Amino acid sequence: MNDFFSSIANFGLSGIFLGLALVGVAIFLVAFIFDGIFDGLFNFDLAGADVPIFQMIGVFLGVGGGTGLITLGLGITEPVIIILAAVLVGFLIAAIFVFFMNRLQKSSNQEHPVDPTTIVGSAVAVSWWDGTEGEVLVSLGGNIFKVSAESKTSIERPGRLLVTDVQFSGDRPIKVNVKKI
Repeated sequence: MNDFFSSIANFGLSGIFLGLALVGVAIFLVAFIFDGIFDGLFNFDLAGADVPIFQMIGVFLGVGGGTGLITLGLGITEPVIIILAAVLVGFLIAAIFVFFMNRLQKSSNQEHPVDPTTIVGSAVAVSWWDGTEGEVLVSLGGNIFKVSAESKTSIERPGRLLVTDVQFSGDRPIKVNVKKI
C-alpha cells in the first residue's frame, strides 16, 4: 500500500488530480448505484430546489481532477492557474448537473392525466405469445407498460394485436384482451 501512495507522490500535481478524478468518479458511482440510500441523508432544499450533495461532490471532484489533468497536459505549469481552472470548471459543471437533475426530477414528478379508454381499439406490439396467452406492450400517457394479454382464440405468429378490453389497477393496465388485426 505504501508503494501506491509513494507512486502518487512521485507524480506530483498530476497524481493529486488523478486521485481527485478517481475519487470523484467513485463517489458518483456509489451515489448513482445506491441512490435511494443517499436521498434523505445528503440532500438539502435550496429555494425549492432539491440539491443532491453526494452526487454534486462526486461531479465536482471528478471534473475538477480531470480539468487539472487536462491543463497539465496542455503544458500549463503554474499551479495557481491549474488549481483555479480545476475549481472553476468543477464547480460550473457540478452546478449545471444539479440544475438539470432538478429539472429532470420536477418533470418526472408531474402528474399527466390519463384516459384508460384510449387503449381499447388501439394496436399493440407483442412481447411474447403462446397460443391464447402472452404479453403485449401498451402505451399509456407517454409510458410503455408490459402487460399480460389473452385472446379467445389461438393466434399464430402475432405481429400486432388489437385491444378489445382492458382491466386496470389504479392508473396502470394489468391485463388486456386482444384479437388479431
